[in-house]
Amino acid sequence: MVIHWAEPFIQALARMDLTHAFANGSYQPDKPMTRAQYAALVAIAFNPFPKIPAPDFTDVPKDFWAYSPIQIAASGGFVGGFSDRTFRPDQSVQRLQVIVSLVNGLGLPAVDRDVLEVYSDRHTIPDYARTAVATATQRGIVVNYPDPKVLAPLRLATRAEVAAMVYQALVAIGQTSAIKSVYVGLHSRS
Repeated sequence: MVIHWAEPFIQALARMDLTHAFANGSYQPDKPMTRAQYAALVAIAFNPFPKIPAPDFTDVPKDFWAYSPIQIAASGGFVGGFSDRTFRPDQSVQRLQVIVSLVNGLGLPAVDRDVLEVYSDRHTIPDYARTAVATATQRGIVVNYPDPKVLAPLRLATRAEVAAMVYQALVAIGQTSAIKSVYVGLHSRS
């Protein structure tokens, strides 16, 4: 039986009791992750301290399953809404959004952008996100599957990729130990 590339990360999050947002017991690693699922995962994984008041999103009613996690993730600086005051909870999250969210939410100090040279598609990284991507790369948060040199920032993030990046963010802040993977830690390669 072939083991999924992200299984070690997903199992580690499950052992830490951080994947219970998926109540039916299946993680479905290759499906895209919604913004609501992402907010729920970061809310429980990082239990962020409120930095800002959580917005009152017009499309997230108080009885929505992820209302509370979205409020926690938003007030902690991990997620935000759109200019029309919506959150769009069922919209899939992009890889770039996950990377920027983790760097901003954790308040990681910026690093030199030269590290972006490791990505063959670095020209596709929007300018506003280049420092955050460099920081996440340097800290070992970025996980690139199937090709470690391709960032694919605008591609929808799979649940597997999000699990791996959230786990790596926990490693970066000293909350857990690293898992060896060929898809992590590209900044140390040439």
